[in-house]
Amino acid sequence: NMPQMTEENRKKLVKMMGERVEDAKISLRKVREEARAQVLKMEADKQMGEDEKYKAYEELDKMTKEYGEHIDEMADKKEEEIMTI
Repeated sequence: NMPQMTEENRKKLVKMMGERVEDAKISLRKVREEARAQVLKMEADKQMGEDEKYKAYEELDKMTKEYGEHIDEMADKKEEEIMTI
């Protein structure tokens, strides 16, 4: 049985969710940096040209931005759901 959600409990839950959202964004950026390092290594190993490297960087940045926005949208919806009585 769950206790009744008070406004204070809701705010704490939203704060915890915010921390989780930030952790997700940090993980997302970490994956992007690992992928960028891999692209750089491929260029150094002559498996990819400079133009291809920059296209890969653009695609990585675009995907990172899209997923970051998706995370924010989900967080906003969940916060609204939590704060609705």
